[in-house]
Amino acid sequence: MKSYRTYIIVITVLFIAFVVVEYYKPKPLNWDKTYINKDKIPYGTYVMYDVLKDVFPGMKIQTIRKPIYNHLQNYFYYSENDSGEEVLKPESEELQNYLFIADNFSSDTLDVTYLLYFVETGNSVFIAASDFNSPLFDTLNIEPKYSASIKNDSVKISFINKEFNQPYKIKRSDADHYFLSKDSTGNQSMQVLAVMDSNRATFIRAPFGKGNFYICSTPVFFSNIQLLEEHDNDFAYKALSYLPVKEVFWDEYQKQGAEGEDSLLRAVLAQESLRWSYYIALASMIIFIVFEAKRRQRIIPVIEPLANSTLEFTRTLGNLYLSKGDHKNIGTKKIQYFFDFIRDRYRLQTNEVNDELIKAIAEKSGSEKSLIDDIFRMINFVQYNNSISEKNLLDFNSLLEKFYLRSA
Repeated sequence: MKSYRTYIIVITVLFIAFVVVEYYKPKPLNWDKTYINKDKIPYGTYVMYDVLKDVFPGMKIQTIRKPIYNHLQNYFYYSENDSGEEVLKPESEELQNYLFIADNFSSDTLDVTYLLYFVETGNSVFIAASDFNSPLFDTLNIEPKYSASIKNDSVKISFINKEFNQPYKIKRSDADHYFLSKDSTGNQSMQVLAVMDSNRATFIRAPFGKGNFYICSTPVFFSNIQLLEEHDNDFAYKALSYLPVKEVFWDEYQKQGAEGEDSLLRAVLAQESLRWSYYIALASMIIFIVFEAKRRQRIIPVIEPLANSTLEFTRTLGNLYLSKGDHKNIGTKKIQYFFDFIRDRYRLQTNEVNDELIKAIAEKSGSEKSLIDDIFRMINFVQYNNSISEKNLLDFNSLLEKFYLRSA
């Protein structure tokens, strides 16, 4: 019991010491490009989300943790047009802005369908991402292209608008995509708003119906580290100024998933110190269970099987009869055992002894009929005499043993 307490105390002290050291040690800076509105790390969007109320004064800012289709389906309903066809119509005439700022923008066909309806009715969609995985661009006749040039470590981004004509310098790895128009008719499917190195479009406007898509390939401009720079920190404000001052839907589903996926365990595993604390506690519990279960397991007593004393009993009983010279009694017992054997083994009735019974026993046991005749002759002899000699008993027993041997 004393060693058990010592083990628990040592593990507890080590665990507490580890947690304290991990908690107070300097935290390494997280450079992951999460673009999450709650993250204050360099590539979070805490600052951008906080200043949206100034960019869109007086407008409601709503955080969305649903897929595009699940969110927008509440803003449309099906109605028949003049041709009798069912078409989507907006529930309200109020216009909105839908903002996506993420490292990767992805959407399926159903999402794109509702995004197109959303913009077609006069709303605006703003997408800032480093990578694109969506059929939206096929509909808009726009092709995102990867820039593989490694000539310079940095690039310059400039707005086409002369009033915004101030170059912004960023790392080339943060501006590795640009846009090309795929419209084969010669019509411009996009309007270039900002370019990289004076010739590659990185920020565009794509009109669709009554509204517009605004697409930017440099989301770093909307991150905390860029917005808190002393210089060149207003690209995000200028880009968002193209949007009308309307209610804003800020998408977090592309980065955090659906509501409820940020469970306690997920939050614990997201932090290195908490994650290791959880692993150590779990491992300690498993070690304790294994060793404590071994130490406290009761020794299973060895139970000797009961000895088969039937043979000894039979010998004792036989010796008792032999010592008294009661050969008749022993012979009678052997007759009873023989009839029990015939009934159990061959399912034959022994109430009446006749030639049919003898013949059936010989056929089922595989013995000669002469042997069965001799056995029943001895049975009659034992039954109808008041006493028999030892020789008669031995002869009877010899016949029975021969029968049992052949019936085995």
